[in-house]
Amino acid sequence: MPYRLEISTTSNELTLLREGVETRTFPVAAGHADQPRYGRFAYGLFTYSEVLNEFGGSHCCILMASADITALTELLPLGTPVVIS
Repeated sequence: MPYRLEISTTSNELTLLREGVETRTFPVAAGHADQPRYGRFAYGLFTYSEVLNEFGGSHCCILMASADITALTELLPLGTPVVIS
């Protein structure tokens, strides 16, 4: 897989790597249960993560600007690895 996403819960950044080289960084935020969800895309992460369960009170949602997630959706294939730390 040529791409990989790394999400830092301390810096609130998502980093896009291609062939192991950082190519772009996006700001992210933790979602909350009372926050409405807008936008056309969502990445489903079907796994358990103790880190994500505690990320800013999130209910397993990481929010991005619509333009940013649209750019990633157009670029990344299904199955792109995501690492949350």
